[in-house]
Amino acid sequence: MSFPPSARLKLPKLSDFVDIRRFGSSLGNAISAHNVFVQGHPTAFHPSLIKHFLLVEATVAVPAFALSVSHYLAALTSHPDRVMLARQCLVESSNRTESVVFWLTQLEPRATDPIAISARIMIVALQLIMLPFWMLLSATMPAAVHSTLERANDVLQKKYETSQFGAPGGNMALPRYAADCGRQYAQHAAVKDMTCSFPALFVILVTLFSLKWSSRPRGGQASAAG
Repeated sequence: MSFPPSARLKLPKLSDFVDIRRFGSSLGNAISAHNVFVQGHPTAFHPSLIKHFLLVEATVAVPAFALSVSHYLAALTSHPDRVMLARQCLVESSNRTESVVFWLTQLEPRATDPIAISARIMIVALQLIMLPFWMLLSATMPAAVHSTLERANDVLQKKYETSQFGAPGGNMALPRYAADCGRQYAQHAAVKDMTCSFPALFVILVTLFSLKWSSRPRGGQASAAG
């Protein structure tokens, strides 16, 4: 028995209840448009921008990586058309990693210096804390994360463009980072809507719960410790 299109069950979409792009843009502002370590919008390079760009690049790298994993899983299980998006996000993750390493080097050239070691530890800890949230959001609302990265790249591009005068890296690093942000902004802006990949969400949930379960002390170990 067949039903006319008007009589078929139509499941509601998340976009029917939440303005996904506005939500993602708000998250992008939160991780990139702040003025931590600096005052106001930069008009020229200042040493305080090293810590600022280091923090922003490290935080923006997490949703880029999470989205690449989500698209990879979605391409394997349910949406083969997301292969190109997975590739783009992997390239962005690589660019973010390069930027983080560059700013770490500017913060302290000697990798064995206590300041450099503590900065690396804090960055890794921050990213690990943020990763579960971005992994779940990338699987359930990938369009929101694309909107987040769209806004973050837009903000970072403008900051890099206005901070080039007197910047380290032989006046080459910041223009290249600004160009990367501009290209990545256009790629994320092209993604207008995207549904949740339930197989990818399932794999991510199983992975996160497995990690949480494996970190719990076992009964025998807990008794022995007591």
